Amino acid sequence: MSSTTDLTWEWAALETRDCVTCGRTMPFELVDCVDGHGEDCPDRVCVGCGTVLVVGPAPLGQRRSA
Repeated sequence: MSSTTDLTWEWAALETRDCVTCGRTMPFELVDCVDGHGEDCPDRVCVGCGTVLVVGPAPLGQRRSA
């Protein structure tokens, strides 16, 4: 079992970002990257609510011909 000091250090090691779901600044952690970025993956998940912050270009929609 982790001590309070260990837990404080673990949370301090996470980067903080504004979470739109929580409505405040929260710690975010690295998610398992499926795009092959590994430790350099820009996507993060809020440890408070689970909202995923996806960073990268938005997929372009396809035009349909009439």
